[in-house]
Amino acid sequence: MVELAAMGVPSVLIPFPHAAMDHQERNADVFANAGASVKIANEKAVPEVVGPMLGELLNNQTQLQKMSDRALAIARPAAAATIVQSILDSVSGKTAE
Repeated sequence: MVELAAMGVPSVLIPFPHAAMDHQERNADVFANAGASVKIANEKAVPEVVGPMLGELLNNQTQLQKMSDRALAIARPAAAATIVQSILDSVSGKTAE
């Protein structure tokens, strides 16, 4: 999902209900709450629901752009570097400012 945010891809997320520690559900909530995704519960992901919703999204370029912008806003492309720097600072005795 990090890739979706980094690339600013609007998305429809259907979390796998049996994922370890419910991580897919929590990740989908972050994206949906940010306005970057539409989240659909697995049990509601039937053609009669998903089809019309996809059609509406694909025909609404304004909404897709908003979702894209919101995905980019939650992206943290330098997260790994930030974590590594934090660890290095901790090991060397530096404190975060």
